[in-house]
Amino acid sequence: MDRPAPRDYGRDAVRPSYRSTPHIVTAAPRNYNDAKEIGEPFRDGDAVVMDLTDLDTADAKRIVDFAAGLCFALRGSMHNLSRGVETRKRMFAIVPENANLEKDDLKRAAGLR
Repeated sequence: MDRPAPRDYGRDAVRPSYRSTPHIVTAAPRNYNDAKEIGEPFRDGDAVVMDLTDLDTADAKRIVDFAAGLCFALRGSMHNLSRGVETRKRMFAIVPENANLEKDDLKRAAGLR
């Protein structure tokens, strides 16, 4: 009988080493087909600030879902940079695991500071 993998499965697996202070890449996808502008730099260890302001709601949701999947798979984190800021912009950021970046750095890259 098959058993589920233990909770710590893969915890010690070799993962790419990322810079402790990654570059911050900005992306303004025009539609979901531009998701690679977000995925490739994140996979390479860079933080990505995403401007989803000009996307329709459906594509913006798909991009956020895609980014959440990246964060889950690569143990990163996602931040809604627009929350609590008076702006019409929809700005999010994804940050690699163990990256030494402050939220203010991400907001500055997003043009919110």
